[in-house]
Amino acid sequence: MALATTFLRKMLTATAGGVAAMVLIAPIAGQMGFGKVFADDEKSQYADRKTRKTPTLNLKLHEKLQEAQAANEAGDSASAIKILNELREPKKYDKYNSYERAMLWNFYAFIYYSQENYLKTIEAYENVLKQPDLPEALGVGTLYSLSQIYFVQENYRKAVQTLEKWFKVAENPGANAYILLGQGYYQLKDFNKAIPAVEKAVEIAREREKEVKENWYLLLRAMYYEKEDYKKTFEILKTLTHEYPKKEYFSQLAAMYGELKQEFNQYSTVAAMNDAKLLSKNAELVTYAQFLMQNDRPYRAAVILDSGMKDKIVEKTDRNYKLLGNAWTLAKEDKKAIPAFESAAKLSDTGDIYASLAQSYLNIEDWNKAADSVNKAFNKGKLKRPDTANVVLGMALFNLKKYDDAIKAFEVAKKDKRSEKIARQWLRYVKGERDRAKSLEKGLS
Repeated sequence: MALATTFLRKMLTATAGGVAAMVLIAPIAGQMGFGKVFADDEKSQYADRKTRKTPTLNLKLHEKLQEAQAANEAGDSASAIKILNELREPKKYDKYNSYERAMLWNFYAFIYYSQENYLKTIEAYENVLKQPDLPEALGVGTLYSLSQIYFVQENYRKAVQTLEKWFKVAENPGANAYILLGQGYYQLKDFNKAIPAVEKAVEIAREREKEVKENWYLLLRAMYYEKEDYKKTFEILKTLTHEYPKKEYFSQLAAMYGELKQEFNQYSTVAAMNDAKLLSKNAELVTYAQFLMQNDRPYRAAVILDSGMKDKIVEKTDRNYKLLGNAWTLAKEDKKAIPAFESAAKLSDTGDIYASLAQSYLNIEDWNKAADSVNKAFNKGKLKRPDTANVVLGMALFNLKKYDDAIKAFEVAKKDKRSEKIARQWLRYVKGERDRAKSLEKGLS
């Protein structure tokens, strides 16, 4: 069941394609942030890492900002913006200190974000960051929010650039921040930067005894596969089957074993899926049976198919009955193969399965039914190998001591180059037996 590389790539990367779209944007109402801030030259304004005292707002400005927030929460964002615009009148704005100006722009960002006006939100946050001597918490919190807005805009380059600045000044970043960074680089196809970020997130989550989310593993799996690092892909899939034992992950793990030419492990994985009742569809069980037959386990394949038909999972089609018959035949269980071939032959629109049925009867030395099945095959027509059918017919007729009819069958088979050699051998043998039989008759008469 080794899968083609192109198909496996599609399977392994399909889920991860939408991971970055699953970023959760934090609330931005009156955001105060978590850490330190950056300057345009990417050097922290707080490089000495001294704690800066947070200023206070003047009472009138504080009341106006609360009024704007109340209007926005009441659904009147136009009035909220109007209040903020009044606060930006030069006579008022010029009197504010940098913290008061930053908070005014922070409220703009909050309201524009609630309107899903992301361009205006970005502009407002950039104005927050332009203010000198910002409190550390407000600066870093604004940076992180700005990076998230860039994600919403699908401006991944700006998103990761902003987030990288945030990392330079943030204290003890959590796993989610590294996941955000990894998602951004994933969208930019920069897997060499994305992978370390996601792995760092996994490391932090484990250290802090937090959940390592399924999507994080999916992101790693997709990136390692794109890099053709099959060993790492394989390790991630093993983790997924352990942490999130879903059928799709077991299927992908089995496919990876096939890619790595580890047939026994591939078989064991698929067998475990079957034992766990994870193979619950016709195509899955049929594929499993074919895999077993390819790996010299025809008896097991036959049992799987037979059981699947009894459980009404495997469809009772001519192809599935034929597969079941072939499995029993390869397992040298010809008596069990016969009912399967008979069912398949009745459903098929060609005579090929009757020819297979004839071979099964030949194997159990039921010469009459073997000959009868070949005749049914010819009557139904559309045979892929009429030469082979004639060889089987000739052998059945020979054992019935119908030498002349057997010779006719082998003469027809001889005309096809694919059966010429065996037909000639049988012709010599049958003619010799016929002549011997005639001589015996003469001697007795």
